Amino acid sequence: MPKTAVFIFGHDVARKGEMCKAMQQTLGYTYLLTSDLLRNELKAGTELGLELTDMIKQGKITPQHKIVELIKNVMAGRSGVFLIDGFPKSAESLHMFNQHIVCERQIALYLKLSDAELVNRISASDSSLGEEDAAKRAKAFTNQTQGLLSAVTSMGLLHIIDASASNVTAQVHTSMTRYDPHLEHVSISRIRRSRCAAHPRTLRTSP
Repeated sequence: MPKTAVFIFGHDVARKGEMCKAMQQTLGYTYLLTSDLLRNELKAGTELGLELTDMIKQGKITPQHKIVELIKNVMAGRSGVFLIDGFPKSAESLHMFNQHIVCERQIALYLKLSDAELVNRISASDSSLGEEDAAKRAKAFTNQTQGLLSAVTSMGLLHIIDASASNVTAQVHTSMTRYDPHLEHVSISRIRRSRCAAHPRTLRTSP
């Protein structure tokens, strides 16, 4: 089975983590949340973990090539579909990934929200935020991701998922079936049930 890297893009309020966990549970995909990889490495006290601990103590931001190293260590000697959430942060870090990790297939899923919906969800996720502050955070996120989205679009990797629609699961299923034929035999309702069982609130907005 070939190695497939699925880069998951979108703001956390688009509930991308919920979708990834549902696919992991239902389809056996490997979900790599980079913040978890970093946390586990620090806890394990490996050579790399100790190096990263020193950087954090010095107030340094973890370099992207170290994140690539963490991802490479997990993917080494394994095949299948890897859902990569939290990476890359830029076109440069994606290029770095391709230099060090060989994947037969790549796809980028962007769980996109409209500007208004993004502001609404950011505001709802933090009651201390006013509408103006929520709008600033939304704008900052959009500005930070524009270059990366342009890069994956030019590479023919980008699949846009309307994260505010009622058929998010079906959209993801359609996009992923092109890369994983096994999905043709997996019903959308099976993935949806897994997603909603872990997060009942999705029954109202994103079945």
